[in-house]
Amino acid sequence: MRKILLILALSVWSIGATAQDATTAPAEVNERVGQAMNTSDWFELARIYSAEKENIDPFLRTYAESLLATFFGRPAEATMAIERLIGTYGAMMGDGVLGMWFYWGINQTRMGEYGIAAEGVARELAKLKGGVADASIEPLLDVVGQWRELSQFDRVNWLERPAEGDVRVPFRLVSVRPEKGDAQRIHFDAKFNGVAQEVVFDTGAGVNVVSVEAAERLGLKMLEAESEAHGIGGTQQGRYAVAECVELGNATLHNVPFYVISMRTGVDSLDRRYMSQLEVVMGADVVRAMDEVHIDFEHSELFSPNVQTLDYDEQPNVCSSPALFEVECEINGERQVVSIDTGATQSNLSAQYFATHREQIEREGVLDTLRSAGAGGIKIEQAYALRNVRIDIGGASHTWEKMMCSTEPDIISSAGNIGMDCLTTFSRVVINARIMRLSVEERH
Repeated sequence: MRKILLILALSVWSIGATAQDATTAPAEVNERVGQAMNTSDWFELARIYSAEKENIDPFLRTYAESLLATFFGRPAEATMAIERLIGTYGAMMGDGVLGMWFYWGINQTRMGEYGIAAEGVARELAKLKGGVADASIEPLLDVVGQWRELSQFDRVNWLERPAEGDVRVPFRLVSVRPEKGDAQRIHFDAKFNGVAQEVVFDTGAGVNVVSVEAAERLGLKMLEAESEAHGIGGTQQGRYAVAECVELGNATLHNVPFYVISMRTGVDSLDRRYMSQLEVVMGADVVRAMDEVHIDFEHSELFSPNVQTLDYDEQPNVCSSPALFEVECEINGERQVVSIDTGATQSNLSAQYFATHREQIEREGVLDTLRSAGAGGIKIEQAYALRNVRIDIGGASHTWEKMMCSTEPDIISSAGNIGMDCLTTFSRVVINARIMRLSVEERH
């Protein structure tokens, strides 16, 4: 997905240039809109839009409406806004049109319209071919191929709830380092087409992932489409497949897409000890299918109520970017956006956070090394160890005695990822993908 994210960055960059030139509205308002778009700060953009809607340049206002509906989970509204944006202002958007057509397709798929998404984006890409670099179009063509293949299924990633009661999926915390009893992940048992399989629940996984060996053993249906996944070792090419039936707890998911990739680092000892647990990883798609998921650490279960528990009137504190869930919070009293990542055993601050706090971090932090392993290889990078980092998130708080901050740029656009070392200190973490809210309950 790395190439796709870079394409979308081009789309947002073009907004800033237009904002600087806007003359039909107060310059200060347009500059704030452009800054929020350039930094992908959708929460700040939402606040500006709410307060200054009538003072925003008409082009920027339409652009903002398209992006806000996309990132805050309103797909029907988003597709109409994007069509209005391109129809009225497409000629002045340059390469930004490419990213917006991708968002249009994403929103169509969120409404289950994979065929419409594939044919619509393919049609527009054909018009752009020759005027836009082939390197920008190729990754989108791969995604169009995935959508076209998924259009053969009546419904994709849909949840069959129990006839009565709520969805309940028991889980267990599995230590990556059992000799120390720490570094935990969430595992639950499932059946794929009737075959038992242990699954890692990873909200930091924007797509479901399965190893080549497990895909064959579990009877996944291989599709005529390729996948591209970005992991620790870089970009990896793979296949695309669908699990037609996944039983989890007292519910069943149908027609679940998976990226089929190698789950090896290339280091035998690491593969035996760590990667062998990662045959199947499911994350953000599970949350979206359930609408609202309670990660209940006191009762060790994923719980999805039939009746939503979070308040519709609350302002969203979650956005989708577009595959991952990012949450607005405060870190040491300063507003930040982070990713909720149950697949990460440890929380880390990102290179983006380092770039904006470099002087303070170099003065107060201790130079250290951050090591990570995942599909495709291992990564060793320079980092800083920080002391007494506090987060206020979803109505609760947590303080790390020691937290690592990366210094090497990656595709992560948020200030960092909040992992299991933090999440397991809470009683319950609730994510609602319909109203884009996160709530956290502290232990008593």
